[in-house]
Amino acid sequence: MDSHAVEVDFSPRKVTAERQFVENFEGWTSMSSEELSDFLIKLAQDDPKMLLEILAKGPPDEMLDNPTRFSDFHKIALKSLIDSRPFEESRSLIGDYIDMCENTSYGYSCLMALADTLGGSEDFNKGSTDILSLLFSRERDGSFTQLYFGEFGKTHSAEEVLSHIKTLSLSKLHRDGGLLQAALSISRNSPIEALKLVSEVPSSGVGGAYGRILAEILRSNPNEFITTVESLSNTAFSSIGLDPEFMKSLALKENFQSAKLLLGKIPLNEYNREGLYILLSQAGKESVSNAFGLIEDFPDSPFKTSLIKQAIQAQEVKNAAAAGEIVSATPAKHRIATATQLLNDLGAGKEDNRLLETKNFMDSLDRETAERVSGEFIRVASGIDPNIAINLFDEYMIAKKIGGDQMSMAGAFLTESLANLNTDVAIKWLETAPPFAKIGGYESLIRSWGNSEPVEAAQWLQEQEPGPARNAGIRELIDIYKVSDPTVAKEWSDLLTE
Repeated sequence: MDSHAVEVDFSPRKVTAERQFVENFEGWTSMSSEELSDFLIKLAQDDPKMLLEILAKGPPDEMLDNPTRFSDFHKIALKSLIDSRPFEESRSLIGDYIDMCENTSYGYSCLMALADTLGGSEDFNKGSTDILSLLFSRERDGSFTQLYFGEFGKTHSAEEVLSHIKTLSLSKLHRDGGLLQAALSISRNSPIEALKLVSEVPSSGVGGAYGRILAEILRSNPNEFITTVESLSNTAFSSIGLDPEFMKSLALKENFQSAKLLLGKIPLNEYNREGLYILLSQAGKESVSNAFGLIEDFPDSPFKTSLIKQAIQAQEVKNAAAAGEIVSATPAKHRIATATQLLNDLGAGKEDNRLLETKNFMDSLDRETAERVSGEFIRVASGIDPNIAINLFDEYMIAKKIGGDQMSMAGAFLTESLANLNTDVAIKWLETAPPFAKIGGYESLIRSWGNSEPVEAAQWLQEQEPGPARNAGIRELIDIYKVSDPTVAKEWSDLLTE
């Protein structure tokens, strides 16, 4: 530590002699936190005016990498000044201090520290409406109001917060911010009290406050949580998903009934979607059966499918046995979506045995489920090794474990994988592929080949026999030409057969 700092004398005379030293903040960075705190407390007692001048002026610009760097020390100094002076004197000093703080980032950080300090001062809470009005008149974004009422709420009831905030001239936006911050402070000891304040704020402005308060109730008294949720209107939950920790806590097995109740009230909007993903992901880790118990109440939609995916991915499945257990725990109506996702998860790994594990998983499924995801299985296998995927496709064909729609899907994926390696190889496979596989195969081949070499693709397609497969390829060519050359697109559309 700097020898100059070690020699600091806290006597009033020495403080005055060191004024330039302190004003330039050179000593602040060389003192330990404890030494600096003691120094500021002593200066608040011996020369409060000088202290406030120093705080308001701030350090040189080259030291000001972060305007809030000295915030904690400001609060220590301001609290010491208020506690050690008669109220009227400290009131006058604080009024002067607000005027001294400049409209800079540093000056704003000084006033933020003051707002925080005054919120915890009973004298200023009761008898300084003019000082608070002066402070809040310097407000920019609501930070002063939130800091003040965040501290005020720690030692006051909801009724006292409401009564006090009515005495202040605040914009609607800043008033609501103050109420929410006070509510969050009160919720640590009395979450039901906190709800009284949140109910004073329009639902559109509540943000994640309901989530944080309800989380306190859920943690301390689950029965009271259910009663509380039942008593609140659905608008109270318009943005509850903004609190991720609350959504995670709902996913615990013991909170299943609470989660079911809440899900019936949460509106599906942009604010809640991410929270629901978090809930289902966590629920999947806790219990896949519980996760699906929560999902089943959602209407069938792409969003519901994405929730299923979220719950399954949370399992981090590594082998066929684990995947089979999940399918067994899945309600029948979700089994296809679950099996599809598990196939993708098993095939997405980097392990050498991932294709074997995927095959073992397919073999563990009941016949109906296996048939309905067989196309997806071939897609996963073709992404790992197209040649093995062809053998698996032939095996499923012989065993009649793959239907027409799934066969078309498999043909599309196999053709795509082969074409990525060699177009001629893909064409050769298509020549002997079954009819349904050809439909998907022609679509896939023309989609990729037609974009890179449209003339060659068109010539090949024209030489093929008329029928459903060639029609599928023609439709892909039409899509390719309909913008760049509508005349050619029309010519091809004339070649479509019944």
